[in-house]
Amino acid sequence: MDFNGAGSQKQFLYRGLIGLASLGDDGNNSQYFLSDLESFWPLKVGARRSFEFLLLDGGETDDKWSLDLTVTKQRAFPMRFCNYLVLYVSFDIRKNGKSDQKWTAVYSPDLQVTLATIDDEGTEDETMVAYDVIEPLGTGRATSVERPEE
Repeated sequence: MDFNGAGSQKQFLYRGLIGLASLGDDGNNSQYFLSDLESFWPLKVGARRSFEFLLLDGGETDDKWSLDLTVTKQRAFPMRFCNYLVLYVSFDIRKNGKSDQKWTAVYSPDLQVTLATIDDEGTEDETMVAYDVIEPLGTGRATSVERPEE
């Protein structure tokens, strides 16, 4: 996907949901979480969790970052010739206590992968972007995904 002219991006996700690192035409970044991400599982509607992390981008380290996750709903989601039971997980990345980025992940617990992301959910500007390529990385819990180029 072209992010405001920035080009494509490859993401590495914990259990196919939580971003650990990204590589892209506009640069690379990674996050180091200060607590156990596994504590968010098993996922169910209403689950909430906040994780503090360090942004490893070579910039200022004085900023306090956190990721607030909330499972908001469950529904069937069509993809190709199948319907998958998915959970909508809202992401709120906070910098020094203030919201910095928000979006919703359409996550399949069975596949352990994010099938799409939604920006501005519930508004007239709502946009959904599905991933082009989803690849498991070995036998661990990390997943690599690529967004489509527009």
